[in-house]
Formats: sequence, structure tokens, C-alpha cells
Amino acid sequence: RSPGLKTISLVISNNDGTDTLVKKNYINVIEDIYVEIPFDYYYVPKGEIFTISAFGADSFNWSPSTGLNKTTGSEVITTVNYDSMEYKVTGIQGNCTDEASIKIYGKTNQWDNICNAIELSLGLNGPFNNYYATVEENEPEPPTNNCNIQNGWCIEYDLAPDISPLDKTVWFKFKGTPSGNASFQLLNSKCEGQSDQQIAVYKANNCNDLFGAEWTEIGIAANDDFFDKNNSANNYFNLYSAAIKLRNDFTHNNTYWIQVDGSHGGLDVSFYIEILETDINIRDGCITEIINYTQNNNFTIYPNPNNENFTISYNNIKPSNISICIYDISGSIVYSAYYLIDLKSSTIDISIQNTKKGIYFLQLETDYTSQLKKLIIL
Repeated sequence: RSPGLKTISLVISNNDGTDTLVKKNYINVIEDIYVEIPFDYYYVPKGEIFTISAFGADSFNWSPSTGLNKTTGSEVITTVNYDSMEYKVTGIQGNCTDEASIKIYGKTNQWDNICNAIELSLGLNGPFNNYYATVEENEPEPPTNNCNIQNGWCIEYDLAPDISPLDKTVWFKFKGTPSGNASFQLLNSKCEGQSDQQIAVYKANNCNDLFGAEWTEIGIAANDDFFDKNNSANNYFNLYSAAIKLRNDFTHNNTYWIQVDGSHGGLDVSFYIEILETDINIRDGCITEIINYTQNNNFTIYPNPNNENFTISYNNIKPSNISICIYDISGSIVYSAYYLIDLKSSTIDISIQNTKKGIYFLQLETDYTSQLKKLIIL
């Protein structure tokens, strides 16, 4: 075929007659081939496998061979045991060749492994997330039966009920309470969209006792959708979040383990964990509640109160992308800005205009943390 735009036609015939569909200039014939990988880069949890596909040629050669199951064919599989790797593919068709590449980043989650679980305290803990988390071999799991009970998670794989409900789990531990009473709830830390997590609580002397154990041996309580439309109609941010109601199962200085996963097939979730010696405090909204419990003090605002001009001073923050959002009392964004910081300590000058006097909330979010402070405009 000569190069250029080509018209194609489809002729369909049956006992009732014949019909023709014509597409003018529908195909563009070119002299060269075009090899393509659908993504320029991709983030994959470390230790996971990932399939890379290429299109546009008859045969393909991949390099380097590191981490690949093979170096030829339109699809290869990489085991991501590295921080980053760039793979190049050369496509061949007749005398024509073309190249494409993709960069794979191996990501980890600091709360991923059971035996590395950090210890939580009474009150609000976080923020945490399950981004790039994985499931460990023989990791325990709660029953799947009903979304709203205190002894299981939703059945989310209706077509394959025997599949494990675990997808992107993260782990924490705590040492009980002086009274033996404790309740747990997950709160959306981003104050945008809605959250959908699930929680399970176990008892074991050490982390190794959890692996391969049955729920009836180590499980205490589990929940998927505590904050449903019946008890949090005005609480959009925390809708479908999970919680464990007050129980008297948590002897002081014993070790208990908290497992959190994204519901609905492993959603990415960002959350706080609140542990109380009283029953669950159902919250109406996100911003005005979390501000009262924020435990991190990596940044300050001065002067505060101010007249729309102020400075943010931060310290002990890793090099990161940083976003700053200012919300009014109703949760609407009145100001937002994005920066790239490469110093552990510095300042950012902010000037906003035409803002009414009153109370606002400033959220500073980096790649590693999310913090919120009250801002007063005079």
C-alpha cells in the first residue's frame, strides 16, 4: 500500500439485502512503524510483579534484562525489587524499527509490615495512608459477611467469594488502656471526597503469632462501614469509614494489633486513627474536628491573627512537594498554592485578598504529612 489516508468499507449481506458502511480517510498508512508503551512511568509496590506491554510492531526486544522474566515479546513481566528502573523496547517490523521506554518506580509504605507496626496512643494518631501497601504471606484476615457489623468486613468479591478480602493493608499496635475500655474510629485526613476504609483488631503477644492464625484464635472485632447514611447523614468526608464500638477487651500493657485496609477492593485511603476510652464520637464534618486534635507542630503561622498577609515557617520537613490550602468555616477553599521545597527549614510568605474577616483553617500537606492549623483574618 502507498502511504496516505485510506477509505475503508464494510459490506453486510443477508436474506433481506445488502448494506454498506463507508469510512472515508479512516486509516492513515505511513512508511515507518510507531512503537508505543501506554505509560511513560508507573509506580508499583516493591516486591510486586508488573506486566509491561508494547504495541506497534511484529517483534520486540527489551533491555536491560534486570528484573524481567524474558527480553522478547510484546509483554514482559518485571518483579519490582528496585527503587527505579527504565526499560527500553525496540520494535521490529520488516526493515523498520522504533523504540519506546517506561520508567518503573518501586514504592514502599512505612506502615506496611506487621512486625514493623508503630505503637499508637490514646487520642488522635496520624495521618497515615495505605499507598503502595501490600499483603504479607499468611497475613490474618477477618470474616467477610456484613458491612455494618462489628465482627467482619463486606463481601466485595461476589463472583469469587473465596478470594481474600485483603488488598493494601497497613498495621499498628497499642498497649491497651488503664480501664480496659477502648473504641476505635478511622477519620478521613484529607478533608476532601469521602473515605472508605475497613479496620480489624487482634490480640497477640508478638507479631509472629498473627501469621497463619485463624480469626477465632486472635480476632477481637472488625468493621467496614460504621459511618453509613443512617448515623452520619451530614458527614460526607467520613462516609463509609470504619469504627469499633466501645469494648472491654483491652487490658493495660497487653499488645493489640490494628489492621487497616482500603475497602471496595483496596482503595487508596488517607486517615487518622482515634482511640478513646469512651464510645465513638460521631463527627459532623472533617476540618473543625481534626484541628482540635492535631499533634504535629512542624509549621507555624505568624502573625496570627493577621490582615491577609502572613508567613508560614516550617522545620524538620523532608524535601517534598508541598500544597497549601485555606478553607473557610464551611469547608470551601478560598486559597491554594503549590511549592517544591528542598530545605528542611524555611519560610513561605502568603498574601490573600478580598477575604472576609473571620476564622479559617490552613492545611499544609507534603508527600509525608498533612497538618492543619487555625487562621484568623482581622
